[in-house]
Amino acid sequence: MKLFLIFYFLTFLFLPIIIVIYNVSQNSFDYFLERALDPVAICTYQTSISLSLIACIFNTVFGFLTAWVLVRVRHVKFVIN
Repeated sequence: MKLFLIFYFLTFLFLPIIIVIYNVSQNSFDYFLERALDPVAICTYQTSISLSLIACIFNTVFGFLTAWVLVRVRHVKFVIN
């Protein structure tokens, strides 16, 4: 099990981070800023943030409703237990 965990962490956590750091170090910081502040990149940032906000609101509302139903309705408690 320990060998699997070590392999998992090396493959899916540390290796991608090392590759990203290596690739970033190959270019200058000005190149990075040029790519990060590109209009297409700004649009993707806005899309990601707005969809995350919508998902957060959606999950909050339906999570609250689910918790309320689980606390208030006795038949649901019987089905869950």
